[in-house]
Amino acid sequence: PVCAWVSPVRGGEAEEMASECRYEMGQEAYVKLVLHALKHPTSPVNGLLVGRLLDSSVVHIADAVPLSHSQIGLLPSLELALIQVEEHFGDKGLSVVGYYQANERFDDNELSSAAKKIGDRVFRYFPRAALLLVCRGCFELPSGFFWQPTFFIRFLIFFIWA
Repeated sequence: PVCAWVSPVRGGEAEEMASECRYEMGQEAYVKLVLHALKHPTSPVNGLLVGRLLDSSVVHIADAVPLSHSQIGLLPSLELALIQVEEHFGDKGLSVVGYYQANERFDDNELSSAAKKIGDRVFRYFPRAALLLVCRGCFELPSGFFWQPTFFIRFLIFFIWA
C-alpha cells in the first residue's frame, strides 16, 4: 500500500464488529485522488473509494472514482453513481468502501453538510466506510523547495456515524 492508517471504528453495528480498523490505500487510488484534486485546484472535488475488506479489521482501498469537481448535493444522482460503481467493480470483487472530498479553499478543513450526508449513504453500503478530507494546503511547497515526484498528502479521517 502507498499509505495506511489505523482508526477506531465508531457507531452501532461497526463498533460491535471491532474496536479498530486498518485502512490501506493502493497506488492507483492514491494517484487518482491526488490528480483529481490537483486538476481542479479552485473547485471542491469529491469521489468514491473502492476496495474490499481483506480480513475482519483491514480495509484495502484499491481505486478511486472521481464524482465531480463542484458541489454535489443531489442524493438521487449520488444513489445512481453508487449503483453504477457497485455494478462496474462488483465483478472484480470490489465495492464502495468510502468517500473523499477536497474543499476549494486551502484553509478549509471541515466537511460540508452534503459530505456528511454522502458519508451516511456510503455507510449504509459498507459499515466500515472511511470518509477522507484531502488537505489542499499540503499541495503547496514552501519557497526554495523543488517539486518532488513523490510526496505525501495529509488526510483528515472522519467517522460521523454515532
